Amino acid sequence: MPEEKKKQLNFLIVDSDASWRDLLGGLVSRRGGRVIQAASGEEGIALALKSPPDFIILAVELPDENGFVICKKIKSNPALKEVPMMLVSRDATELDFERHQKLKVRADSYLKKPFTDEEFITRVHNLIGFTAFGEVEDDQYGKLEMQMHAFLQEQQALERRLEEKDEEIKILEEKLGQSAGQFLELNQAQKKIAELEKILKEGGESEEKTRKLRKLLEEALEIINK
Repeated sequence: MPEEKKKQLNFLIVDSDASWRDLLGGLVSRRGGRVIQAASGEEGIALALKSPPDFIILAVELPDENGFVICKKIKSNPALKEVPMMLVSRDATELDFERHQKLKVRADSYLKKPFTDEEFITRVHNLIGFTAFGEVEDDQYGKLEMQMHAFLQEQQALERRLEEKDEEIKILEEKLGQSAGQFLELNQAQKKIAELEKILKEGGESEEKTRKLRKLLEEALEIINK
């Protein structure tokens, strides 16, 4: 009796990162899966409704609505709610995932980027079974590709953190500059007030004295009002 031909599973990858879609798509293709790609949440929903996939990999970071919102839209649709879904993210924290898992409408699995091919394969196997999603013996190319992309993701994350720190330093420098300027202005006002007090202590009245007092008072008030 001839061996029954294994069904080719359709994997929908919804992610704005084209290189990541291609990378993950290659990993799936080498294991016998057919890959469909979408760069946005709405495109992903449209493709899924047109031809319901066997598995959905959905990124949180999308250009239209975030993956948590798209997840709810997909899982709330009667035609798609039973499709296994893995939610992946570069920026979401484990706490974000834990909170989402407690919702009534949620994904079936969660994974932080960057992840290894072994982590991804294990999660898929847990959801659809080992026989449905084949294994490639000693897939060194896939492993190296995933490691390289993980390195690039880490590098990009580090660059973003450095940019954020640079921005924080600039803001701090501006605040320090403002504080220094305010300190100098306050110091000038105090000097004007000290001159006022000195003139007031001097005996006698004169037009010149009144003029000096008025001028010093105006200058002190002008500095303070700044």
